Amino acid sequence: MTLRFFVPVALFVLLLVGSLVLAVTRLHEEEVTEIDDSWRPRVVVPTQGEVWPQPMNQTKSNKTLSVDGSTFSFQYEGSCPVVQQALKRYQRQILFQNCSRSETPEGARRRRTRSALSPQTPSHDGHLDVLLVTVSHQCEDIPDHRMDESYSLSISSTEESFISARS
Repeated sequence: MTLRFFVPVALFVLLLVGSLVLAVTRLHEEEVTEIDDSWRPRVVVPTQGEVWPQPMNQTKSNKTLSVDGSTFSFQYEGSCPVVQQALKRYQRQILFQNCSRSETPEGARRRRTRSALSPQTPSHDGHLDVLLVTVSHQCEDIPDHRMDESYSLSISSTEESFISARS
C-alpha cells in the first residue's frame, strides 16, 4: 500500500520539478532577450576636426581657423588652481603634442610634404590665437555629482573666442 502511494507522489514531484525547471528556463530566456541596456554608454563614433565630447547643441559653419602652437594661448583671469593647472597641462601635453614648429627643419619638411601631397590646401578664414576661459562659480577642488558641467564654446574669426562654464 505504501509503494502504490509512493509511486504517484514521486511521479507528481518529478513532474512538478520538471515544470519548475522549464518555467525558470523560459523565464530566464525571456529576461535575456529583454535586457534593459539603456544604462550602457553608446558607441563613440570618432570624428575629425570636431568638438569632443559632443555637446547637446552645436552650431557649425564652413569657416576654418588655423591654430599655431607657437602663438596660441589660453587667457584665464581666474584664481582657481585646478583650472590653471588643467590649462597648462592641456596646452603642453595634449593640444600640441607631436607638433613641431614650422621654423624648425622638421616643421619645414612636414609643411613641404603636406603641400606636395595636397596642393589644393583650403585657405583659412582667420587665425585663433587666444581662447578666453571663464568660470563663473567658485573653484571646486573635488568634483561631485551635483556639479554643473555645462559649457559654452564660441570660436570666431571676427569676435573674441571663448569657453565659459559655471564650474
